Amino acid sequence: MNKKILVFLIFLLSGSVCAQGFDNESLKRNAEKGDEFSQFLLGLLYKNGQGVKQSFLQAAEQFMSAASQGNGAACHELGKFYEEGFAYRQSYEKAAEWYRRGIVFGEKRCVYSLAKLLVESRVKKHEGEDAGKMFEEAWTYFESKAKNDEVEANYYLGKMSFSGWGTMRSPHKSLEYFKKGADAYDGACLYEYARFFLKGIIVEASAKQGIGYLESAEENYSVDAIRMKLRLAQVGDKHLFLLPSRDQQLLIEKQLADRGVSEFQFTYSMRLKKYNMKDFRLSGLSYLKEAADQQWAPAEYELGQILLFGKYAVKQDVINGQRYIESAAAAGHAKSKRLLHDLREHSGKK
Repeated sequence: MNKKILVFLIFLLSGSVCAQGFDNESLKRNAEKGDEFSQFLLGLLYKNGQGVKQSFLQAAEQFMSAASQGNGAACHELGKFYEEGFAYRQSYEKAAEWYRRGIVFGEKRCVYSLAKLLVESRVKKHEGEDAGKMFEEAWTYFESKAKNDEVEANYYLGKMSFSGWGTMRSPHKSLEYFKKGADAYDGACLYEYARFFLKGIIVEASAKQGIGYLESAEENYSVDAIRMKLRLAQVGDKHLFLLPSRDQQLLIEKQLADRGVSEFQFTYSMRLKKYNMKDFRLSGLSYLKEAADQQWAPAEYELGQILLFGKYAVKQDVINGQRYIESAAAAGHAKSKRLLHDLREHSGKK
């Protein structure tokens, strides 16, 4: 990551900044004027919900603007969004496209992320791409960054050490790197460190320590940590003597929905629809629309139906309803394809 960006982020995420408040309005004005550095930073604020309402859609808009001006870090964020299905429909191919573009702009994290997609057979390699050599390049880069106390590098070194990518496989070294990052409150490292305790990898399994690190990771913007907490709430863990909790599950699903994760915006809205129609109309429809606008196909289908037929006291909007159905059908959603076929049969169009 660009040194200027990294130094600013460390400052931005410090407690003193949170206490004093960050001048988001100035940042927004600079972003609107086309300053790519401000666009990238504003994207991070929207991504994490720092001083603004969390929105992957608005984050993606800012990252796209910055990336179009050659910001490699923004390219990496867009790649991750496509890889995770945030703001856009999940697509490993499009993620790889953004990683390749970021590599052109000198973003070394893109080297690691693209190599990971290649080695996991998520995408086909282009001519000249060698995942092994790419990992070696990434290892050398992140190792130099870690020596300069750049916290984020520990996450990448830990992941590569654990899998043997670009270096000798060593879960013990992986644990050391994640601990360094966790001690510096890096959310990604805290999440990975928590997994060692929850799964009993190298260390003695401990639900107390594992969940403690998960909660700390959540406080430091790790969506993966919240997802892990949800899995534990859904099924529990006999090894750790953790029992599933329905109430906890509902709370965590709402947290994920509020974080902007489309899958859980849809899940939570459907839960409200099933058990509390009043709350569904008040807030569930908003969650559903946010999920549909992030191209989560089941949400597109559900919202499309509601708009097409004016269900649940929602004003009928045939044009937008069909647009959502068509988008879901194009993604292969079976119910949407059937409904679209029926609509065309009814209208006489083929």
